[in-house]
Order: sequence, then structure tokens, then C-alpha cells
Amino acid sequence: MRINRLTPRTIERLRESGKAGRFADGGNLYLKLTPPFGASWTLRFVLPGQGERYLGLGSADTITLEEARERAWKARRDRHAGVDPRGGVLQTYRGEVAGSTVTFELAFKTFWTGDGETVGFQSEIKSAKARTNWCGKIEKYILPALGKTPIGQITREQISAIITPLWGDKTPTARKLLGQLERIFVWARAKKLLTGDNPADRKIFAALLPKAKNVHRVEAHPALDHEQLPALIAELRDLAGPVARALEFVVLTACRAGDLLGQRQEGKPALRWQDLDLERGSWLIPSSKVGLPHVVALSARALEIVNEMRGLDAELVFPIGRDDMQKLLTKLRPGKHVHGFRACFRTWAHQKTSFDRQIVEEIMAHKLVGDAVELRYIRGGAFDRRKEILASWSAYADGGQVVPFRKREA
Repeated sequence: MRINRLTPRTIERLRESGKAGRFADGGNLYLKLTPPFGASWTLRFVLPGQGERYLGLGSADTITLEEARERAWKARRDRHAGVDPRGGVLQTYRGEVAGSTVTFELAFKTFWTGDGETVGFQSEIKSAKARTNWCGKIEKYILPALGKTPIGQITREQISAIITPLWGDKTPTARKLLGQLERIFVWARAKKLLTGDNPADRKIFAALLPKAKNVHRVEAHPALDHEQLPALIAELRDLAGPVARALEFVVLTACRAGDLLGQRQEGKPALRWQDLDLERGSWLIPSSKVGLPHVVALSARALEIVNEMRGLDAELVFPIGRDDMQKLLTKLRPGKHVHGFRACFRTWAHQKTSFDRQIVEEIMAHKLVGDAVELRYIRGGAFDRRKEILASWSAYADGGQVVPFRKREA
């Protein structure tokens, strides 16, 4: 078959003629003319059981002849590798894999980004950080070992050889990775890329591996005892600068450091002046860890701290580095962690007060348990009660005052 039939001059003459139709360059690449709308490049190919199909390669106004040939060559290469040039894994009408080159890596990429029939799994994960972590585990632990292996030939023994060593050393990672693999193979079976049992079936592995809770102990961030908090707050008050004020602000609001500093991977901004309602005494976190907006009630001292920060930065309330608060805390209380102040607050509320547990959990922006309709209303209210609790917490931090027990509200 003759290829490279067209030349730039030939294309120019065809377009000037005003003719409509497809003009072959060879290798099933065509220049498609549709006066008066213009010209475009198309590639003809055949799918088993589906017949003739065409793939658009772009406008001839922006894609040169050489670029069109390059794109056509890549599409033909994908077709022979078992990939539908329009995206996705190619299958025959009998549901069998076209060829033996549909590797785990190729199948995973199609599972993740989607094809012409299904939406990619990445659309189910809303957080950019979570998407990065999801792919990161596959890329780190699976692709080096099994990436080039045809997905239909992967065995449970191969999966076990990867998961078992991780189970004792990095149990949470191993559990998540096994769940991811099971989900990928479920998709692959639906696409008829493998037959038989799922090689990453978690029910089977549950019988083969010890219980995760028996091999992995979850360790909380080192927290300061709440009875030692007033002394630390007094030391912070003696220090000047935005870092000391930010650390005190984190303590008094019981918020996460990431809420104050932002999360770049997830597109979450740091605390900005526009997020504050100083008249009401509140701070709006656009998206908390549970994926919902969260309103923080600010105590009188928290508002004082905010007002001290005026003039430092036009956008951010605390223009500090991501590690500055932890460095300061390590200097003042070696071995303690900023996130531990949330546990400090929660322990104080439980041991020293009788405040409603549900409201305390709401202050911490935890995922509440209960009826969906009920929770929707809980999230929207109780601001005054939250403000009362944080005012008591601020008073305790200021001088170690113990909040008297009071009868729980029904």
C-alpha cells in the first residue's frame, strides 16, 4: 500500500478547489474536507466485531501533515497493542482479549482514566491528595513487579508475595493496597480481561493473614497533658511573633494545623481574612477533613490574636511556614506534636466538664454518627453552644480554671 501520498502543496490545492470528501494519504490516514467548514484529519481502523470506525486527529488548520502522520502512527501502534485508539482496552466480539499484550499497567491506566464505555475510577475520588495516594501505592508496590504481566495471568501467589511482607511492616498500607487490587480485578473481570477467581479477593486473604489489629498498633500523636496546658500558654504569651500566636490560636480553636495552614495538594487555602466574620466571632473552613464546610466559634482571646495579626499580610492571617509551629512546640515541649492539642482538648472536655459529647465532636469537625437527616440539622446549628464550650476551654488554658460540672442537656 502506498503511503505519504499527500504533500503540503497538494493539500493547499485541494482546499482551494472547494471539493468535499476524504483524500487518502495512505495507512488509512485521510484528509477530510467539508467546505465551508474547513479540513480535518481522520484515521480509519477496524474493531473486531464492531466494524469500521474513524478517529479524529485534529483540524488541518492547526495540525500539520507530519503531525497527523505521527498521530496516526501512534494510534495504529496502540491498536496492535490491544488498545482502542479512542481510549480503553480493546476486546473482541467474543469478549476475549485481543492479543496477549493487555498488561496490568495498561489495564490499570484504563481502569483509572476510563474508556468509551465506562467512566474512570478517578472520578469517584474527590480529593486530589487521595487520588495521588491511591495511584502512588499501585505505582510503588505493584507496577515494578507486575506492570508488564498480562492481567489475566496474574495469580494469587503473586499478589501474596507483595502483600504478605507488607502486612507485618506496613499493615495499613497493605490493607489499602489489597482493597485497591481487588477493585481493579473486579473491573477487569467485568471487562473480560481475566476469568476465574479474583486473585486479590480480600475474603481469601483474611483467612491467610493474621488480623490487622494483632500486628499493627495505632499510635496517636504525642499530646500534652491538659493539666500542663496553662503553663505552656503562659510561655507562648511571653513570646512575640506570628508563630507563637498561631500555635496558641490552634490550641484555642481545637482545629487541625492543616486547616490553619492549608493543604496544597487538595487545593485547600490557609486561613484568610475573608474566611473570618469578626463581628460574629467565627471562622469558616470551606472544606474540613470530612469534606464539609466547618464553622469555628472564636473565643474572645482567639479574636484578640487575630486582631494582633493585622497588617502582616493582605491575604493570610498567619503568614508562617508549614513547620514553624511544630518547631516552636518541639523547642518548648520536646516530643509533643501540634495535632496532639486536639486530644488535649477532647480529654479536658471528657474529664473536666459535662458538655454534650455530640457538640464537642462537632467542634472538632469529626464525622458524626447518626441519621443523615438529623445530622444535616446538627451541622447547621449549635453555634452558640460551641462558642460557650470554646470560651470555657480558653479560660481553662488561660489560668487552669476548672469548668464546673452541670447537668447534661437532653
